[in-house]
Amino acid sequence: APLSRIRKIKAGIQSQDDFVKTAKKFADVGQANINIDNFSDYDFGPFIKDIKETETSDIIITKSGYYIIHCFSRIGSDLTLNYVNIPAVSLEEYLIDRSKNYKFWNLAAF
Repeated sequence: APLSRIRKIKAGIQSQDDFVKTAKKFADVGQANINIDNFSDYDFGPFIKDIKETETSDIIITKSGYYIIHCFSRIGSDLTLNYVNIPAVSLEEYLIDRSKNYKFWNLAAF
């Protein structure tokens, strides 16, 4: 489910060509100011070493989840980024979370 969601977000960003506006429709948008020396502080750091100004990354898969990164500016070794993060969850976590939205009676005796 998270991978499917991030793919929909990526498709929306590509079709609208406005990262922040489009991404906010689907998820929270984070912002980071990163220096090349601090790349290791971020899960997605190693994947964006060569990102260019105004470039949007492909979907980045990390242990903590899925990211799409947009570089607004790159001055020397300093980057200003916006990103969308969809946390990775197991199928069991996803189903438990989704089931919280349903009201049902449990009539089975255990």
